[in-house]
Amino acid sequence: MKSYKWVEGNGDIPTDVLSAAYETGAGKAICAVCEVSEELQKQGYPKLVWAYLDVDYAGMICRNTGRDISQYVVRWLPVDGRLLKHDDSLEIPV
Repeated sequence: MKSYKWVEGNGDIPTDVLSAAYETGAGKAICAVCEVSEELQKQGYPKLVWAYLDVDYAGMICRNTGRDISQYVVRWLPVDGRLLKHDDSLEIPV
């Protein structure tokens, strides 16, 4: 499992982070923990949200709601989801 640094904003995906992408059957995705803006927190979201980056769509999707939260992402921490996807003993909240 590889560790990554926080990525500020929601601009270009750093090249080294693309190695964390895994195939979903509908395209590539990257697991992430996102820090969201106060604006989204006022709508009831926590400060840190479990999400995934849809690489083809280039949007950050909240795993709990399915909502595109890209415009509210302050920074995000990529998680090497390739290991999580293949380890049946780990549960990933959706």
